Amino acid sequence: EMSTGFIDLPAEQIDSAIQDAQKHVCEILDLDLSALWQVSVEHPDSIYLTHLFRQLEGPLLPDRMEGQGYFPWCLQQITAGKVVAVSTEEAPPEADRDQEMWRHYGIKSNLVFPLSVGGDLLIGALSFHSMREERDWPEQMAKQLQLLAQVFANAIARKRADHALRESETRLTLATTAAGAGLWVIYLETEEVWVSEKTRELFHFLADEQLTYDSFF
Repeated sequence: EMSTGFIDLPAEQIDSAIQDAQKHVCEILDLDLSALWQVSVEHPDSIYLTHLFRQLEGPLLPDRMEGQGYFPWCLQQITAGKVVAVSTEEAPPEADRDQEMWRHYGIKSNLVFPLSVGGDLLIGALSFHSMREERDWPEQMAKQLQLLAQVFANAIARKRADHALRESETRLTLATTAAGAGLWVIYLETEEVWVSEKTRELFHFLADEQLTYDSFF
């Protein structure tokens, strides 16, 4: 049901849909916290918190953190494409820094999924935690949440692509306006046509008129 809700969801609604889904999952599975972190495009060693649902009070999570400094072992695992499913007190010796941070935030059990596009490019991590008591992560539950993590990853990638496209269109509009020229772009897969304001003026298209290949030509 959740994955279906993300199909054709407008880019500007993706963030709120992810947060709603986090809340829904935590309430259904009786989890206390879910966090989604994204890798900084400008600084790949940094991750920043973009989506959070927490049912219990606790220390504030930083908006941005250097992954190696806070959760080095966990970051190493998800960078390798591995899922982390561990209780705080049973974490391996090499996860001593991660264990320290989990204790600081009152977290007792952890389930962390890498967020990647095409199975290669790591764009972030999605985590679920219990704070009241330790709990196991049944294989079936982990598989279902891993599918949800992939839905989130695809949605975030689509949002980034939409943002990049809008930035590109804005730059083109500024350039063509300065030159007094009209510009049009055809999207071959959908046959939709994007035109600059100058083009609308030259060909007398309405400001909100949707253009297609046939109507434009």
